[in-house]
Amino acid sequence: MKTPVLVALNKYSYSGTVTVSINTYYTDSSISVYPTFSVGDNILSQILDGQWPSATLWKGSGRSWGGDTYRYVCSTYVAPEEAAWCWMWARPFYVVYNVTYCFMAACEDAGEEYMAVITNVKSDGLYISGSVGFGLPPETIMNALLSGTESNIVFISNTPLADGDLDPGEFVDLRDIFRSYDTCGADFEIGIPIGAMLAVPACAALGLPTGGAACAALTAFMSSFAVTISAESPSVTVYGNIGNLGDTPSIENDVNVFEYVYMAESRYKYVYGDCEYNVPVGMVIEFR
Repeated sequence: MKTPVLVALNKYSYSGTVTVSINTYYTDSSISVYPTFSVGDNILSQILDGQWPSATLWKGSGRSWGGDTYRYVCSTYVAPEEAAWCWMWARPFYVVYNVTYCFMAACEDAGEEYMAVITNVKSDGLYISGSVGFGLPPETIMNALLSGTESNIVFISNTPLADGDLDPGEFVDLRDIFRSYDTCGADFEIGIPIGAMLAVPACAALGLPTGGAACAALTAFMSSFAVTISAESPSVTVYGNIGNLGDTPSIENDVNVFEYVYMAESRYKYVYGDCEYNVPVGMVIEFR
């Protein structure tokens, strides 16, 4: 199915034209997708009671797809009050099961395990199949994604985003954005919003009424799950950038004005060893 890789929204009419791009061509390392997990007690019962469960999430150590120098490129500009999204063809799953550890005759219940995973990505040889779409992803996905995330302004020291905005002509490398979030060195890069994509079908599968408290809790919990597309090295990342083009002659009604940059972050912390960090889900970038 069409799977969002990056979403860009240029929110206001009094705005410059902005640009976003992702590119793995300059990454010599292999490109892979890694699952995301969470384990806990009584998570589902809390959700069915309409409560947000207590949980921590983490990136899996083994890839679920990839392991070669796959190529993916998406680049577009976004005029005032418009949106665009980069996507690829992928096969996402969200898996829930009970875990029991057994040694000889003794078994112990380890609780519930939740996993978001991509098992396959369509490609033509080493070229990942995908494109750019104009507008936003389907409304059900966006509504679910926003329920499991919060939008925060992005400050990155020693970059043009040190003050939280991009002036006309300023650009920020995606590598700087990834590193500003991945403060634990977990190598979490492009957060694909698998949970948000599958939340509405999950409510239907459990017989939960849309709009009810239990479905809302399940949607928010699942939508915090993002799987990462990463270069297979903590010192190498996927390339790309975001920028403010300002007043572009070929675009009507854009102006030279600075743009604040916001990103959708998971409401749940991710862990790597003893370290906690925030994850941008769906690479949803708002220019305001």
